Amino acid sequence: MKKLLLYYLRNFPIDYGKNRISKWVKLDANDSPITYINTQDVKFLLDLKEYQMKQIFLFDIYEKNTVRHLLKQIDLIQSESLVIFDVGANIGFYSLNLAQKLRNTKSTIHSV
Repeated sequence: MKKLLLYYLRNFPIDYGKNRISKWVKLDANDSPITYINTQDVKFLLDLKEYQMKQIFLFDIYEKNTVRHLLKQIDLIQSESLVIFDVGANIGFYSLNLAQKLRNTKSTIHSV
């Protein structure tokens, strides 16, 4: 049942009501840290006791609209050598997703 709920939370396009459904997924904090690879092929080592990491595990992405906007901006710029600063990177979620998108370019990302 847990796998079915996680598949729904991560893949169903409508977000309405997902927060309520996420409460049905029983996460064992003793399993932390766990390795998780999201849909952008970014590998995370997640501690499920932390809110942001738990959101990444449940919903595959954290702040979906912001990530979508950043990735769209990268596509619009169409440059082979970008310099990106992620100020306030925390666990580096944006940096990791952007790095995956820019892996075949000469771009650099600085996270602080």
